[in-house]
Amino acid sequence: MATGRKRKSLLAATAAVSAALSISSGALMSAPSAAADPASPHETRRQTTLPRAVVSLGDSYISGEGGMWYGNADTEVPLYGNRYGTDRSFANINPPCNPDPGPVQSLLLVGSYCYQPKTVYQDAFNSNQTGTGSPESINYDPDGKNGCDRSDVAEIRQLALRMNQGRTSSDPEYHWPINLACSGAETQHLISEKFKKEWLQVNDLGRVAAKNQVKVVALSIGGNDMGFGEVAASCILRYVTDWSVPSRTSGAAVLGRQNSTCIDDWDKRLTSRLQAVRTRVTNVLNAIKSKMQQADPDGSYRLVLQSYPQMVPAPADNRYPVSDGLFYSSRTAPGGCPFDDKTSTLVRGWVKSLSDVLAESAYEASKTGVRVDFLDLESAFAGHEVCHKSSKLATKQSPAASNRAADMEWMRYVVTGLNQGQKQEALHPNAFGQRAIGNCLHLLLAKATGSYKCTNTAGQGTDAMKLAVR
Repeated sequence: MATGRKRKSLLAATAAVSAALSISSGALMSAPSAAADPASPHETRRQTTLPRAVVSLGDSYISGEGGMWYGNADTEVPLYGNRYGTDRSFANINPPCNPDPGPVQSLLLVGSYCYQPKTVYQDAFNSNQTGTGSPESINYDPDGKNGCDRSDVAEIRQLALRMNQGRTSSDPEYHWPINLACSGAETQHLISEKFKKEWLQVNDLGRVAAKNQVKVVALSIGGNDMGFGEVAASCILRYVTDWSVPSRTSGAAVLGRQNSTCIDDWDKRLTSRLQAVRTRVTNVLNAIKSKMQQADPDGSYRLVLQSYPQMVPAPADNRYPVSDGLFYSSRTAPGGCPFDDKTSTLVRGWVKSLSDVLAESAYEASKTGVRVDFLDLESAFAGHEVCHKSSKLATKQSPAASNRAADMEWMRYVVTGLNQGQKQEALHPNAFGQRAIGNCLHLLLAKATGSYKCTNTAGQGTDAMKLAVR
């Protein structure tokens, strides 16, 4: 591949990974749903007078970070335009709107090209234009500027689309999607510490529950507590900066030796944090149940804790070799997956270990009160991870489209930050990924309370998701 088509800044690409990774046991025993019991007079009044809602809490993986993209393009050139159909914030209008490009595009913007990321990343309640059940005091971010990055295609909206098929907003069984999650959130930001000038997410949930029949509370949390961003800053940097002309004299052996030392050290650190994350997430689940009990003691709802999908493929499934190119590997550019084989294997291992720990948290929190569903997403993006050989990048000849999920990547790749798109979006589910997870959640709600694993097969789209007992 020509050098001119490579990404512009190796160090910027590595910094992007660091920003991005700051994500900005067996089956549970089934229990009869509370909905099976006769409704109390209080609950009957709520069912006939209050709108229904589905609510998301947690971090960037459920807020919708990365939702601006339909897959990934095979190059960062051209520096303006819709990037071969992948950029959902792109508009081609006349006269031009107020552009919001990256630093390079601000110099090269021509004609009527325009970028409107605020049409994608919105406040928590744009899905409920009537304001029903959503106090104004919770509507923090009407311009989408605080970095919570609640996207218009976030998982909770995808769930609502499926639940509301054939219904209008005037239907009493219509479900309003309410997204309280915020990019970068850790467990304390839900229960004890304000974040990005917003109230505690659990307290916001209580306010929503007081004015709505909350039917689903979906939670994604724990990834930021693990500290994956720290790994990127100190280890993945080696992959890019060690890939220089001097290191090429010894080939990948030099790269592998230096990177392995760093990644081995972090493997021990992250492993040591797992049990602390388990305790913190269990505390969050119990806090959610307590808040829901206060707001609606007679209510019936599903509380779902979900894990994280794999971001990169196993080494044997990577479409790019570790060592090619004069200055750096194609995994850096155009691939957007700057990981050597050992790092890829360890990252995948961490994602699996975190899934196991989160399943334990769901089990622990289910011992009293409302039982917690667990949704294991580890294999949900199988064949659609960044750089997987079964998926493709959009090109000029074969551009991306909203209906082209089957052969595209469902995770945003690592970018330099030199053109449109936020670096913190990297390694987060894109619009296809959000659609897939929303389908997983919808499939779970048709089952009895328990622990489930959602999977996909390479070469299939988001409607082909499958659910099985974990």
